[in-house]
Amino acid sequence: MELNIGMSNITKLIVDESMTAAFYGGDLPKVFSTPDMIAAMETACYKCVLPALPEGKLSVGTHVNVSHDLAVPIGTEVTITATLTEIDRRRLTFNVVATAPQGKVGAGTHTRFIVNVDSFTN
Repeated sequence: MELNIGMSNITKLIVDESMTAAFYGGDLPKVFSTPDMIAAMETACYKCVLPALPEGKLSVGTHVNVSHDLAVPIGTEVTITATLTEIDRRRLTFNVVATAPQGKVGAGTHTRFIVNVDSFTN
């Protein structure tokens, strides 16, 4: 497999207590938190390109620009779609969208860089 514009990954999750804003502060609501949404988006992007990277390479996140548009409660299934939209040497840019039965949870872009695994083992 090789890196190609348009390759995508779909990841699904069920919002649980540990993924809510309330987990970070008891006075916050029990809805899917922005940090957990972003983590799921980054993971979807990572998994999207991992099979296409040569041995000894991995991708690391460097920039996130997303909106969080809809509060979803515990028990909601959220679908994260990551699509590779640009390859500029080692820089990879993705469109990311999170959806739930209620509508669009969030969307935006994420940038990752391809690096040598060895650069993170010392």
